[in-house]
Amino acid sequence: MSFYKYVSAENGLKILDGTIRFTQPNAFNDPFELVPEFYCPDELGDIEIEFDIFGKDDDFKLSELDDLMVSNDFQARNIVKQFSEKIGILCLSKQEDSLLMWSHYADEYKGVVFEFDCTHKFFEGHFEIKYLKKRKRINIEDFIAAKKPIPISILCSKSEEWQYEKEERVVRSLVNCRQVGTDVNQYPILIMDIPLEAIKSITFGERTTIENQKLIWEKIKHTNIELKLAALANNEFKFRYDIIKYNVPFPKMNPVINPRTAQIFLDEKGYLGEIAKYMYENHHMSRIVNLTL
Repeated sequence: MSFYKYVSAENGLKILDGTIRFTQPNAFNDPFELVPEFYCPDELGDIEIEFDIFGKDDDFKLSELDDLMVSNDFQARNIVKQFSEKIGILCLSKQEDSLLMWSHYADEYKGVVFEFDCTHKFFEGHFEIKYLKKRKRINIEDFIAAKKPIPISILCSKSEEWQYEKEERVVRSLVNCRQVGTDVNQYPILIMDIPLEAIKSITFGERTTIENQKLIWEKIKHTNIELKLAALANNEFKFRYDIIKYNVPFPKMNPVINPRTAQIFLDEKGYLGEIAKYMYENHHMSRIVNLTL
């Protein structure tokens, strides 16, 4: 099994430079993140939650809550604030070809999709998101009575409306991350180093610019990373995957040059550039297949 990450071309280049973002919960696009319905007696006051990054929720038992118990919005917000000050989350998917994620996260098909080796130690402690009809209900007294750190995964459930993402997550302490600025919403950008060996393949989108395709090719041509293009299929709502580079470094194996991919290699010196130039200028399909939709 592999994990996939849908990103803009800009963020894809950052990953190839060896860094990837771990996002704090309060910076997510879903305000329900890590906010189940918390029941908390008023007499408890403010509480501090100790958490376990690698713990599994199957090891933690929650009590059944009466439907008449009223959730405590204040404590829910307080706990999310605590988590946002302590952890970053890397969101991944088990879905390789989601039309919605290409549009939402990969810059409307102008971005790329990374395929990661899920067995690499970088993804240690990953867990699957659970999709529910109703928000999870949690008695905070269970956390206190447990007298042990709470698995982060126990709070990571989402509405069924998000289940198309087939999401997996990796959680890390912000102590192990470093800040490199802020995003457009003024949230800190916190990153970790990721080895290229964790990357299995990269897939260009239908609208990924030639400039970005060239930049990515330059960064991976001497690696074992496979390179593909997700072009629109001729029928149905599907992609046609065109291989550009196999998981063998260049020049041990040449890339696949066709009328659609030839532009990537026009600046290459020697026979590769010559073949690409001839293909681009003379093939009868060149003009048609390079009309971006």
